[in-house]
Amino acid sequence: SAYLHKESSDYFKEETKKYYHKLQQVDNLADVDDKIFKFCADFIGSDIEEVLADLSAQMEDIMVPVSTGHAGIDFIIPGVHKAHGIQLLQELWGIKDEEVRAFGDSGNDLEMLAHAGYGVAMKNAHPKVKAVAKYETDSNDEDGVLNRIEETLNKM
Repeated sequence: SAYLHKESSDYFKEETKKYYHKLQQVDNLADVDDKIFKFCADFIGSDIEEVLADLSAQMEDIMVPVSTGHAGIDFIIPGVHKAHGIQLLQELWGIKDEEVRAFGDSGNDLEMLAHAGYGVAMKNAHPKVKAVAKYETDSNDEDGVLNRIEETLNKM
């Protein structure tokens, strides 16, 4: 599940619901009895790049802060990122790296796009993401993922 403090802002609650279908509101996050793989914090009104640099320097190897592409920063366990999850599925299903298609636009997509044989950055992606991806597509607002999937399927 995903957990959210009951006193979080309405904005944060609505944004969080978009990404986590199992979202529980709790009185105290310290009381959550579950395995925690990451946590996220919002830094609305902050220079995310500056905050990321400061957090990276302070957290060293304990957690890895990565941009979510919004005003949020995900804190993940070193090595437990999207590419790691994809690799586990590849092993399970016998899928080669070059057969993997991945799309992204933010710092939390870097490892995944670098790993995928067909890593695609969105037109509106952060420059670091575009540098890692092998391909680029239209922006999120222009249905970039759908357009590239349709293009790929039509070539089959």
